[in-house]
Formats: sequence, C-alpha cells, structure tokens
Amino acid sequence: MANRFANGAKAFGFCDVCGFRFDLKKLKNLVVKTKQTQIKACPQCWTPDQPQLQLGMYPVADPQALRDPRQALPAMRQIWKSATYAQLLLLVKLPTTEFLSRWGGSSIPELINTNVLLEKMGGLTQQLLHSSAVMAQTIHKAFKKDKTLQRKLEDVAYASTLAQIDPSNPDAVERSPKLDQMYKDLGAKGQQIFKLILEHYQNMSDYFAQLLDEQIANSNVNPETQNRLMAKIREIYETGQKIKPYIPLVRRGDFWLAVGSGKHRQFFTFATMGERDAAAEAMAKERRTPLEQLKEDQDFVLGNDIGTLRRASFDSSSILKSLFDVIDAENFGDPNVREELKDSIYQLYLTTMPEQSFRRQFISRKNITGFSTDLLRNFSTTGVKMATQLAKIKYAPLLRNSLSAAQDSIVGREELQPFITEMQARINQQLNPGARSGADKVGDFLNRSAFLWYLSGASSALLQPLGVFQTGAPILMARYGQINGARELTKMLRVWDQYGTFRTNPDGSMSFVPPSIANAKGMTDDEKRAIREMLGRDVSQSTYASAMFGYKSIPTEDISGAVQKTKRGIAMATGGLMHTTERLSREMIYLASYRLNRKAGKSHEESVNQAVIDTNESLGNYGQYNRPLIMQKGLGKVMLQFTMYPLHVTLFLMRNFKRMLPLLNKEGKWEATKIFFGTLGTTMILAGASGLPMFSVVMGLLGWMWRDEDRPQEFKDMDYETWWRTVWLPETLGHMEINGKSLADIIDRGAANALTGWDISSRTSLNDLWLRDVKETKTARESVVALAMEKAGPSAAMILSLADAYEAFGNGDYQKGVEKMSPALIRNFVLAHKYATEGARDTKGAEILLSGGFTAGELLGQTIGFRSDLLAHPQKVAFKLNSQDQKVDNERTKLMNNLAREFFNGQRTGNFDGYLKQLDKRDKFNTKYPEKGIDDDQLEASIEKRQEEMATREAWSGMPITEKNVQLFAEPALNVTKEIEQRNKEVLERRRKEGK
Repeated sequence: MANRFANGAKAFGFCDVCGFRFDLKKLKNLVVKTKQTQIKACPQCWTPDQPQLQLGMYPVADPQALRDPRQALPAMRQIWKSATYAQLLLLVKLPTTEFLSRWGGSSIPELINTNVLLEKMGGLTQQLLHSSAVMAQTIHKAFKKDKTLQRKLEDVAYASTLAQIDPSNPDAVERSPKLDQMYKDLGAKGQQIFKLILEHYQNMSDYFAQLLDEQIANSNVNPETQNRLMAKIREIYETGQKIKPYIPLVRRGDFWLAVGSGKHRQFFTFATMGERDAAAEAMAKERRTPLEQLKEDQDFVLGNDIGTLRRASFDSSSILKSLFDVIDAENFGDPNVREELKDSIYQLYLTTMPEQSFRRQFISRKNITGFSTDLLRNFSTTGVKMATQLAKIKYAPLLRNSLSAAQDSIVGREELQPFITEMQARINQQLNPGARSGADKVGDFLNRSAFLWYLSGASSALLQPLGVFQTGAPILMARYGQINGARELTKMLRVWDQYGTFRTNPDGSMSFVPPSIANAKGMTDDEKRAIREMLGRDVSQSTYASAMFGYKSIPTEDISGAVQKTKRGIAMATGGLMHTTERLSREMIYLASYRLNRKAGKSHEESVNQAVIDTNESLGNYGQYNRPLIMQKGLGKVMLQFTMYPLHVTLFLMRNFKRMLPLLNKEGKWEATKIFFGTLGTTMILAGASGLPMFSVVMGLLGWMWRDEDRPQEFKDMDYETWWRTVWLPETLGHMEINGKSLADIIDRGAANALTGWDISSRTSLNDLWLRDVKETKTARESVVALAMEKAGPSAAMILSLADAYEAFGNGDYQKGVEKMSPALIRNFVLAHKYATEGARDTKGAEILLSGGFTAGELLGQTIGFRSDLLAHPQKVAFKLNSQDQKVDNERTKLMNNLAREFFNGQRTGNFDGYLKQLDKRDKFNTKYPEKGIDDDQLEASIEKRQEEMATREAWSGMPITEKNVQLFAEPALNVTKEIEQRNKEVLERRRKEGK
C-alpha cells in the first residue's frame, strides 16, 4: 500500500521567529515551561527552555546558610544542656571508660588522667602477676626435675618460719642443727629456690610498706597524723616485730571459724561454707556441747567474709589495734578512705601475719587447716592477692584525689556532673567490687563455656593480626605518614629479630616461651624501658599470668597428673593461641608507634603515652575497668559477652567521623579523615563492599526510596541489598576478571576471600555489628522471641545448640548431634571431614556440593575455622531468599486469616464493611505479588474449609477433634465438656423464652 505522506527529505519551511527559509528538518519546536509549542525555530533562533520561567511550578526550599558556621557548636551544646539529667546519666553509661574520659575530658581534662590511673592500676596488677608467675614456673620446673624437692622445701620453709630461724643465713646468731640439716638436704638447686622465695617475699613486704606510706601521704590528713600512721606501720617491719625468714602462712578461703576467746582464741579458715560448718560440728562434738549452745555463748563465732574476720581478730594483734586506733581517731574527709586504708592493711597483714602471736592463732589443729603448707600453691595464692591488693593500695587514693580534682573543676558547670558520677561508679566497682553472687558465678561459667564454644578454633587466633591491618595501619599511617607507618609495621613482621622465644628464669635457667618483644634481643635501652611500661599501662597482658590462677586453684601434687596436663593442653589449644596472637598484635602496634613517636622528636614519656593511645584505639582495650558497668556483672555480663568489639569499633568510627567534620573541630580534621576512610579501605580489602559499616542500612534506604507499592514487586523491591550483590553487580562487572577471579566477587566480598577461597569477609565485616539477620517468622510474637534469643547472648545460642544436639541424637542423626554439641575446635574438624567424604548438603539433606568438590585449601580453611567462600556465599543468599519467600507467604496467610475473620464477623453482625476493606487489601497484594495472588476460588475454598473446622470445634466445645483423632480423644473431650454443653443449652433456652 502506498504511503499517505511524502518523506520530506528535501522539503523546506520558514522560521517562525526570523522568517527566513530553511530545510524543514533543521527547524525545531520551541519549549516553554517544559511544554512543546508549535513555534518552529531555525538553529540560530532556537533557545532551550528558560529555567527561570519555571519559578512557582515546583516547591523550592532555599534555607539561608549560617552566617557564622561556628554557631553550630553552641547550638549542639544547647541541645546537650536541654536534655534531662536522667537522660544524660543514661547516655554516659553506654561507652567504654576510655571513650568516656576522652569525651568528658574535652571539658574536664582531669578525667583523662583518671583513666590513665585506671590503666596503671590494671598494669601494676599485670606486672606483679607476671613477676610472681615467672617465679612460680621456676619453682614448678624445679619440682618436676627433682620429685623429692617439694616436700623437703615445704618442710624447711614453714619450720624455719615458725621457729624464726633462717638456715640460709650463715651469719645468723641463732641456729638450729635440725634446720641446718634440712637446709643442707635441699641441695644446691633447692637452696637457690629457697633463697629466691625469701627474696621475693622480702621485696613484696618492702613494697607493701612503701605503698602504705604513699597511701597515707595521699590521704587528706595533716602531716602530724601522717607521721604517726607511718611510724606505726614501720613498727610492723622493725627487726623486733617482723619474722625472718618471712614466708606467708596462707589461709585459704573467706569462711572462718573462731574458737575460744582472748589470747587463747584460734582462727580457722575454709574454702567453702560447708567445710567450715562440718569442722564446727566436729569440734562441738569433741566438746560434747551442742553447736548452737557454743555459738550462743560466743565460744564459737562463724563468719563469711574478710570484713567480719578483721573485726573479730584485730584485737589479737597489738600492732593492728594501735594502728587502727590512730586511723579511727582521724578525720579523713571521705569515710571510704578510712575503711579502704584499714582493709588494705589488714588484707595483706592477714596474708603475711608478721606477728608470731597472731600467727599462732591460725596454726593447724587436728587436720583443721589454719594455714596451708602447699608451698607452690601458697606462693601463687599470695601472688594473686598481692597483685590485686598492692595495685589498689597504690592507686585508690590517687584515683579518689583525681576525682576530687575533677569535681572541683566543674563548679558552676553542673551539666557536666554525669561524667564524674559515672566515672565514680566505675572506679568504685574496681576498688570495691563486693562479694560475687551466685549469678556472677553462673555468668562466669557461661562466659568461659561460650568462649570455648565459639572462639576455640584456630581461625579466631589468626584473625587477631588482621586487626593490625584493618584499623592499626590506618591510624599509624595517618598520624606518622604513609611511608613511615608502613615501614615500621613491615619491620615488625621480621619475627626472627623482633620477638624472642627464650626467657631467662630467676634461677638462671632458660625456658622456651611464646614469642614476645619482651624477650627480644637487639632492643635499645629506651625500647626495653618502653616494653616494661607497656605491661605497666595494661596494654598487653602477661602470657604467664594465667598460670598463677592454675597453680593457685590446684594442689601441687595434682599439677603434673594426666588430668591436669590434659586440661592445660586443651586450654593452650583453645585459648592460648588466641591470647598469644592477640598479645603479639598489640605489641606490634605499641612498639611501632613508640618508634615513630621517638623519630618525630617526642620524649620517652610522650612516646609511651601516645603508643598506649594508638594501641587501644587500634585494637581496643578489653580490660575489666574499661567496660560499661552493665557488662561487668550478672546478666549483663552474659548477654553482652562479645559486644566489647562492636562497641569499640562503633565508638572508633563515630569519633573519627565527628572529628573530620569541618564545623565541629578546629584541628585534626585531615588526620581523622585519613583514619576513617583508611579503615574503610582496609575493610574493603578484607570484607568487600558488603562488609563496610552501615552497608545494609544504606542499601535498605535506597531500596525504600525506589520502591513502588502500586506495581508488581520485583526482587529488587523486596531485598535491594541482595539484588545489588547477586544481580546488578554480576551483570555489571561479572564479565571482568582479575587473576581469574570475578571483579564482582572481589568488590562484593573482598580480595581476601578471592585470594584464599575462605570466608574471611564475614569474620572481618564492620556491617551489622549490632543487628544480625534472624530467621523470618510467621507471627509478630515469634519475631520478638527470635530477636530476644539473638540478643540473649552467645550463651543462649550455645544452650540452644546443645538442645539441637540432644534432639539429633534422639532422632538417630549422630553426625548432626556431634556437630551441634562440639566446641569450635572439634566442630571445625568434624565439618572438614564430612565435606571431604560426603560433600555439602542443606538442612533437609539436599546435595549442594558433591564429595570431592572441595579443594585441599578449602578443607584446610574449614579445619581451622574458615568456611569455604564457594559454599558460604550461596548459603547466605539462600537464607535471604528463604526469608523473603517466607515473608510473602506470611503476608498472604495473614491476609487469608483476616478475610475469613471479617467474613464470619459480617455473618454474625450483618456488617461486611471490614470484609470489603480486606478485599481491597487482597487486590493490592495480588498487584504486588501476582504469582502468589489470592483469586476468588481460593478465597471461597479457604472460607468453606474454615467454616467446616469451626463447626467441628463448636460441636466439640472447642476441643481439637478431627476425623483422624476422634477415636483417641473423643471420650476425654466429652467428659470435660459436659458442663459447657449444659451451660450452652441453658443459654439457648433462656434466649428462646426471651424471644417469645
């Protein structure tokens, strides 16, 4: 058929503006206010639409900018001031103590010093534990080498202490042939150990006296009173009063029994209340007097804590009594200071018992222990107690003075009081933690179990050094230069000359130990001093300190047994490796920062302080004192067990994000910018884009902005994040490869996954630190329960896993049962073996990856705790897809239920408005999800089925009777519903009569 119009290739026309002739195809319509006109213009006369003509067509918000951007700070301060006092008190409870001190320190500089004192108190505890642990290991090593030495050394130690004769001193005036022979029988090694023990206790005794002097000097009393107190304390250590040789007669336990009165009174201490009560009953039986009568007559006095023991026994010591009389007579201002000083003196006095008259009251009586003779265990017990108490004695007055100075500095600025109030509460918790409740003990057990359950795999240890790269490298490179920071960190990787693996013991012997810079050779004198101060600032915990608690809690005879060796082996395999790699990571950052600061011209003290800041900012400070109070005790300690890491990372990112904003800071913006974006860069390498902070939140917002509820939903509308990762990214970049690896996968999950084939991304991700994905549930109630269980902490998840194991064993699925009941260390091996022999299956048994499909590298990764990226990524996507599918099904089920309910309501009331509204919702659902739409036939069938079910339940008075179970349940159902049937008949009869 011929065209109705010519193609106009050579047609001409005239410009409606200038009137000149042009080819028609060169003329264009003018556009005015976004609308096409029929005015044709030539290229010279044509102009684009003028935006100014569009004014008024659209709402325009054009707020005036601040004339002085610095006014933002006063505005923010006003917002802070406008908050209620209760809100401020709640807000300061959330961050770590270090963050709290730096936050409040901008207005109260003394709080920064308060935090440093807390660090030093924790550090002194670690130093003293370290020193005692090395000595304890030396003693244990000597005992293992000579099996007879333990008993000989214990006999000499306590016999010489009770006799007040030192057989190791050749110049001693008083001698004992028996003790001299016992000392000679020790041999050269035993004599050396004996002298080292005496020297250790002498040093601790002298340090105790020095700290008591310092504590009195730092108390706010007049100089005359200070001199009297110090003179009284020195009396304890004068030659006439102090026992030499000085080896503590250790009591064990805080449950005590006092028998008799006056100078004949004896004290016995026990580890448990049951042991104490049993001993009291036995002694009462010896006296042929009821225990209750002895207690009523005050012949027997029982107590459960050190405070009551102090009040019951201090009269027995003339020195303690006179010293406490002086303390009670003085006004210390703060009543806590007086009690702290008395407790400090008594705690260590009771441990060391320098007065012979006082010691005699704690000597053994017919196998009822007043003091223990297990030398190694006693050494460890006193080491732990001294480490804790001496640190408190030294820093308690300094901390209180610091808080007092901080309080004085906010006069007239009462809005800052919450900072000091919260810091006071945290310090009180460290100085006076109070008695541990049963809930605390249960919490400790659950936390230890959860640690073993989740973090015993080797992967947890290998992840620690990655923290150096992820957050440590950006900090050092931002503060000291890219090249300098990278060079120093690279130098720390030279393990052969930066870390030592041999330690010189107090007796001159050598021991192989985990690598540490503390044992390295080739360090300068300043670096060695910095390393010693590293432990003193609690930057790194002693590797050997945990040994003290083992020696303290186990009799020496049992330490070398098979059971204890097995326990130590398991402990080393589970937590020891992780502790070592964590310590090495902190040492690496600390020493690199110290060297960089010294090269920058800073003094030794300045460099140490900055190295502490850099290390804690990079890897966090997990000391007990740095935790919010809610994480330190009871239920909060269990539920929030693994939340210190997300808390540290969140505060780290928030701090640097705030610091890099130009309106909120005068300086440090560029450094903070480099740290913030540097951390994003390292996270991108380790975890990919999906591991960036707030990635899921940003993707969720984008999906919400672009979603259209009035059209059929695509997967993009349902889960934008998963769509972006699994559809858009592969379609856009999937065809590009780097060394055979898809660029889309590298961007999504990081180069570390692509390089190793292991799922490192999920373990280093900074996304979803606080809210993890939970399984989609059918009801709001189930959703709340699932969220509560997810927030109940790792212990709750561990208990649920054990319940799953019990169920699996009951079902005969032993493979699954072993997986569910095993800690990570064993579970990883079990899974690796299953993947190697059976391949991978989903929870319903469907085969995912055939046996032989895993590479050797992937199986190795699973053995140490890293899942195969090839398997992990599809499983995560499957979880997301199942969740979305379940979400749509839940919405459909809810709609069907609502439709049926409103239909039945309409039948009863005659008003079908609610049903019509639900039909409108049905239509919208069908528009969104046409594949799962509800047509009229399905709706009619559903309502008919529900009517039948309702009729059946009504016939049986609500009992769940069906055709399949009627034979089983009919009789009990009829028996229990007789009264209901009778009542219903009465109601119907009454209605019939009323109707007449």
